[in-house]
Amino acid sequence: MGQLKENVAYITGGSKGIGKAIAKTFSREGAKVCIVDLNEQELYQTIEEFQMEGLDVTGLVCDVTKREQVES
Repeated sequence: MGQLKENVAYITGGSKGIGKAIAKTFSREGAKVCIVDLNEQELYQTIEEFQMEGLDVTGLVCDVTKREQVES
């Protein structure tokens, strides 16, 4: 594995665009990645896509602008 082995990364807005690219890169480099996004459908599609590529990722539906969601 890569340079990020033993690290954990929470990627907000990770279901598309730059966030998705970052999540994929971090995962390929060995980080344990949790994708955080508001859009549940896009989140789970991205997780499925990554897992089909053999990447170990998880996800969390959360609005990071809502303190109570982040704390829970």
